[in-house]
Formats: sequence, C-alpha cells, structure tokens
Amino acid sequence: MAKATGKASKTRRGRRPKETAFKRVLIGIRVEENIGKLLRALAIMQGVPVGEFVEQLLLAAIEGENALADASGEIPLNVKKKIKALKSAYDITFDRYQLLSERSPKSSESGE
Repeated sequence: MAKATGKASKTRRGRRPKETAFKRVLIGIRVEENIGKLLRALAIMQGVPVGEFVEQLLLAAIEGENALADASGEIPLNVKKKIKALKSAYDITFDRYQLLSERSPKSSESGE
C-alpha cells in the first residue's frame, strides 16, 4: 500500500480557522517581559486570546473607554483586586510614564 504524501489539512494542530467577518494578520510586537505576562493573564481572565484582547484594549482606548469596565463604565472591584494581585505577582512596580521616560531621544543617537 502506498502512503499518502500530501498534507491532510492546512490548519495547524488540528484547529479549524475561526469563522469571522474580520481578516486578522500576524504582527510582531515587543513588550516588557512582565507586561507580556500580565497581558496574557488578563486575556485569560477575559476568556479571549491575547490578540483579541489587544484589539479590545486598543479600540476601547481610542474610544476613551476602558476594556475592563462593565456596562456602567466602571472597573468592578473584584477585577481591580485581580489586576492588583497580578501586577504584584509579575513585579510590575512602574507605570506607563516611567516606561516612556526610559526611551532615549532619537536626536541623541545622531552623534552631533
């Protein structure tokens, strides 16, 4: 008997492509290590893949909302407690302004 040499499916690990009206692409992003861990944990907490959670965060941010808020626009107390615990577990003791201030200005790299 001859073996079949072609691939049985184009999906990876037996997963089927998700039926959706949106076309998703793979992009590369680099984030601080512990922020990446926190992002993954928050996505799990919300019950969605990390990519979809990032989409929710971005859309909520540009709409002036919070992706973790409930229908009233407030972050529930239990969610705040979970976030605080996760930040502590992943040793996140800085804020976004500290990350921004750590970047070196582009003009200083020119060597002038």
